[in-house]
Amino acid sequence: MTRGGAKAIGLAAVVFSALYFVSDLIEAQQGGFSDFQLWLTLVAEAAVPVFIVGLVNGTKDYATLSDDLGAVMIIHGAVMVVAGLGFGDAVLRARLLPAWSAVAFMVGVLLVAVAQGLPESAQLTAAGVRAFGLAGMGAGLLRTTTRTPLIARSISETRTAA
Repeated sequence: MTRGGAKAIGLAAVVFSALYFVSDLIEAQQGGFSDFQLWLTLVAEAAVPVFIVGLVNGTKDYATLSDDLGAVMIIHGAVMVVAGLGFGDAVLRARLLPAWSAVAFMVGVLLVAVAQGLPESAQLTAAGVRAFGLAGMGAGLLRTTTRTPLIARSISETRTAA
């Protein structure tokens, strides 16, 4: 790693860790979430993989990273699969977005895990299924014709049906 690269990664680790902590402070101060606080969290979390990978010295590719991290990578992968399946299940239960999109996302999450170690074409196909599911969820949101937030509509529809 070059000296400049190391400095950039170090700065990213400091800045984005600080942003993440500021988000936690805001949440604690206001007693819950807010749009600004959640966006700040998203920005901070999105940068974490960039500097984490950069902190792993000598990592040239994903296979090397997996070998270097060993069980830690497996544990985190398992957590991601469980979280992905939980998210897909929540989307199905909420009935606010197309059910097919949740199923595609869940299948994609499983395929990504199973495709580890397979040829790159299989890995890309698995990632494509997962991305297709997420895109379907996004398309479902875009198709909403009312300005009423989806959660408010769902609550209203549930009360009307009862």
